[in-house]
Amino acid sequence: MSSKAAKDSGQGGNIDWDIIAGTIQEQKCILFIGPGVFGNEEHPRLEEWIAEYLKNDPSDLIRKYYAEDSLFSFKDPSAKTKATFALKKFFQEEDFSHVNELYRKIAEIPFSIIFTLTPDDLLQQVFKEKKVNYNPDFYLKNQPPRQVETPITPTSGTPLIYNMFGYVQNRDSLVLTHDDLFDYLNSVLAEQSMHPDIKQTIKKMENFIFLGISFDKWYMRLLLKMLYRLQGRDEFLRFANQAVLQDDTRTLFVDQFRIEFVPEQIGEFIDRLHKHFENKNLLRKESGEKPNIAHQLKEMVGEGKVNEAINGLQTYIDRFLAENTSLPESSNEMLGGLGSELLQLRSMLRRLENRKRQGIISEDKADLEMNQITHSLIGYLDEVEAMKL
Repeated sequence: MSSKAAKDSGQGGNIDWDIIAGTIQEQKCILFIGPGVFGNEEHPRLEEWIAEYLKNDPSDLIRKYYAEDSLFSFKDPSAKTKATFALKKFFQEEDFSHVNELYRKIAEIPFSIIFTLTPDDLLQQVFKEKKVNYNPDFYLKNQPPRQVETPITPTSGTPLIYNMFGYVQNRDSLVLTHDDLFDYLNSVLAEQSMHPDIKQTIKKMENFIFLGISFDKWYMRLLLKMLYRLQGRDEFLRFANQAVLQDDTRTLFVDQFRIEFVPEQIGEFIDRLHKHFENKNLLRKESGEKPNIAHQLKEMVGEGKVNEAINGLQTYIDRFLAENTSLPESSNEMLGGLGSELLQLRSMLRRLENRKRQGIISEDKADLEMNQITHSLIGYLDEVEAMKL
């Protein structure tokens, strides 16, 4: 495509990869992954692929598939329940090797936050395969955001993977029907389903990257409005891969949403970005063994990042308990008790910092208390390391 054609179609002919990579390194970029990443020669669109799979289910579940919205109506409530189990089997049984190959490269690029608009857990599985720590979260219908004791602070070391349209492992979160979609829009537009910490993270972002997003869906405009309102500024960057859109739809997203459509396709875009980080030796390193969270947090303590280490340990414990629901009662009690100790330690650190700001504690006394807090935290990390979590 000529540079003139690229300009006329709203595409970015000259991409400054240094700027894009800089926002990722500074942890000020969100990657949005949509169903377009799943397309292959046999199944160009994930939505039709799923519809075909469910239609072939012997239980005869679907009354009608609405292709324009990629939504279903089911023959009865039990049919919808069965469809959620069939959807889980779909992501387990179909061949997504091309997606996993792309996700392995994405996992090596140090994104701090990734929003997926598909309900699968393929990206999470790749992160586990590559032994990369991450925090999972997802939209849950008619429910407030999950309560956590520690702040949700996505970093390149522990990125957040957020399933915006629900999660296949939780059938109550899935958006499959028009009623589900209306519930979803009511929730997200009222800003009731996303944790406040994630909203604060969005406000700090300087770059949105959209890959494989179905911009032709009418509700995508509402979601973008919600995201832009959370962001609160108009100066942030936004890129999307080349998309097949009607001219008036493309003009809307270029002019109103100020999205720069780049000429690279999805795989090409990630390849270029991956190569950029590889050349600078900044890719995430694949670990040959499970990351030693205790060792990593001890290094953080040694760098003076005590509060961050406390938060990191609490987040790790919360995630471990959520992912391992059949632990022995003794292990649950030990980890629960450790969580209470960390809460107390965080309060001690907060009080110390307040007194230091107010100038009502001597430097020697402050150093002594900080040493006590640090000593206690190292002891807790030793306990975690001994448990081999």
